[in-house]
Amino acid sequence: MQLKGRLQALEITRRVRPADRTRPPGRGPQYGCTTLCAMPPGKPNNRRLADMSAAGEPDQPWAPELPTVRTYLYTFLISATARYTQRLDCDEWDRLVEWAVIQSRLIDGRWQRVAVYDICHRKGAHIHLYDREEREFTQVSLKPVTCRRDVEEALDEALDRVIEHSAENEWRSDRGK
Repeated sequence: MQLKGRLQALEITRRVRPADRTRPPGRGPQYGCTTLCAMPPGKPNNRRLADMSAAGEPDQPWAPELPTVRTYLYTFLISATARYTQRLDCDEWDRLVEWAVIQSRLIDGRWQRVAVYDICHRKGAHIHLYDREEREFTQVSLKPVTCRRDVEEALDEALDRVIEHSAENEWRSDRGK
């Protein structure tokens, strides 16, 4: 797109509304606006501005825009004496906010935690390992989480790891190391 003549200011506004979602009762439709303003080069207002195009954003821990309003729990058996539970915390739009994958094993008729993979407390994806008395003995970082896509990728990785490393996690739990 080519603009002719002197450009004093250009304003582009785009209205965004998520598809297939309904707002909670008492709240009307909400639109987000993006506004861009461009001034012609050489004007006094532009001369002293720093060039921000080269500066990247620092890696900040991901924080959801909206708080958790729903929690979903799903339990799956790994074997006759091992299982994992998925806890998915979602916002009012049913978008994933936080999650945890809890590996448990059956000892003396009681399910005990062995490992918890999660992204809670703004630390990125990590794993908590527990001993036979369910005391946490270590925490290991898995990957940083800085955006919503990272949240979903880390969940997929945690689900793979809980299956692949379930025997190793149980062995470490027995030893407490």
